[in-house]
Amino acid sequence: MKKLVLFLCVYLFSSFQLVAQQEYIITEKELIELEEICQNLQGINRTQEKQISGLKVNLKKAQKLQQSLTGQLEAQKKISTALQKSYTVYEKEQDAILTKKQKKIEQLKETVYRRTLALFIAIGIIVCFGVALLVKLYLKGKLKIPVP
Repeated sequence: MKKLVLFLCVYLFSSFQLVAQQEYIITEKELIELEEICQNLQGINRTQEKQISGLKVNLKKAQKLQQSLTGQLEAQKKISTALQKSYTVYEKEQDAILTKKQKKIEQLKETVYRRTLALFIAIGIIVCFGVALLVKLYLKGKLKIPVP
């Protein structure tokens, strides 16, 4: 009986190993299909590698362009800042000049007013002297006024 149990155990153990060790047999047709699939995948892989290479070149060009444009932008910012500062200084100078000119205009207006007033006073005095002279001449009889 022990031999029978031992025989059954060995038989069952060896049958499990036989099932586990079975080999898969590929037919020629399946092998050809697998080779075609492999070749297609290799072709696709080469195409993708070419595309990747082209994209890397384009990326490098884009990065160089970006660096160039960034440099130009920075230069333009510096120029813009310098121009803004210069314009601010110019505006301040122009405001100062305008203020000086406005003061000068006010002074000239005051001078013109005073001289005009002096002129009118002088003309008034001259007219008064002229009228006084005419009255004096009339009174002395040297001036005769024709009566109509």
